[in-house]
Amino acid sequence: MLTPGMLHTYDGVAATVRGDTLSMLWKAPARVQRSRWAYDVADELSARSPNGILALMIILPTADPPDGPARAENAVRLQKLAPMVRRLVTVVIGDELWQSIVRTVVRAMFLAHDGSRRLVLASTIDAGITRLVESAGPATPSHVDIDRDVTAMYAALDVAPPRRDDGGLAADALARASGTHLRASPTASRAWDELARRGPRSGIR
Repeated sequence: MLTPGMLHTYDGVAATVRGDTLSMLWKAPARVQRSRWAYDVADELSARSPNGILALMIILPTADPPDGPARAENAVRLQKLAPMVRRLVTVVIGDELWQSIVRTVVRAMFLAHDGSRRLVLASTIDAGITRLVESAGPATPSHVDIDRDVTAMYAALDVAPPRRDDGGLAADALARASGTHLRASPTASRAWDELARRGPRSGIR
């Protein structure tokens, strides 16, 4: 059982549970054992959150998208979890091509479970937290507390702290205004083909 407010790590993934909110940082690729751990954390939180949960997921450039077994795990676990998620905000850190690939994968995972109105793809961490707390409830932590949790997760995974800049919110607003969040993107199969051509982004497996 995870202690609320405490940071937990598993093989390149960090998570913090606070109130009804799960914050998660992925440094390592999404493989089945890591995915199972992440879903176990989310399921435990949803079991004690009758009004649903909020989730912030930050994907670093070293965190390759799910392989076949992990995608199968996602399909099974999301059937139960997705209806309990009031909002999922995913922040993809990296260049434009990497962001396009990961965003396509996240859409394919979550939108299959009727999550289009609850999924947000943000351009920066600050913007992601802002979008997350738009769906805040009585048990939701503050923007400041979530931000501190993110900084702690970066430190726990030995990653340099995220950059803070005033342009983040404006950049995210511009992306939303142009339709980046919900616009139809290249198909998932094309994204996977592109990822395969690029090769592994990290030696972590």
